[in-house]
Amino acid sequence: MKFTRVSGPLDAIKFSEQSMNDLSCDQRLLLEYVLGISKGQVNSKFASWKIGPLNHARWLTLAIRLMCIWTRGVYPPELEPKIYLLIKFIVEVYAISWFEIKKSNKFHNQQLYIFNMIQRINQQPNEIQTIAFNNIKYNAFPLLPENMLYSMLKSEDVKVRNKGLEKIISIR
Repeated sequence: MKFTRVSGPLDAIKFSEQSMNDLSCDQRLLLEYVLGISKGQVNSKFASWKIGPLNHARWLTLAIRLMCIWTRGVYPPELEPKIYLLIKFIVEVYAISWFEIKKSNKFHNQQLYIFNMIQRINQQPNEIQTIAFNNIKYNAFPLLPENMLYSMLKSEDVKVRNKGLEKIISIR
C-alpha cells in the first residue's frame, strides 16, 4: 500500500542488540512502524503482525493502530489530513519521546525529556501544539521545584550541583 512518508528523529538513532531485545512486542512494533513510515515502506514481517486489543490506558496501542491505518490506507479519504497530523505527531514527537525515556528512564533526567518534547511540539501545527501543551501542563510533575532541586543535585556538572545545594541551604 502506498502512503505518504513522514520523517522523524528516530531515523538517526541506532539501537543496540541489547536494546532491541529489551523491547516489548508493542514497543518493537511502534519502532518498526515509525521507521517504516519514515522510509516509506513498512517491513512486511511487522506489517502483517496482528495488533493486540486497544487499551485506552495505553497510548502505545492507539499509536500503533493509527500507524497501521495510515500504512494500510483503510480510512475514508476525507479524514486523510487529520490522520496525517496524528501520524506526524506520533513520528516526530511521541515515538522519539517514548524511546528517549526507554533508553534512560532515570527520574533526574525527566526535565530534559520534557524540554526536548516541548522543542519537538513547537515544530508541530498550532492545533496540535494547543492540545499537546494542554496535556503537558497537567502532567509536569518533574517540573515541581523540589524535583528540580533533586535533579540539580544529581547533575554531573559540579556548578549545577553547587547551585542546587546553595538553594537548599538558603531555603532552610
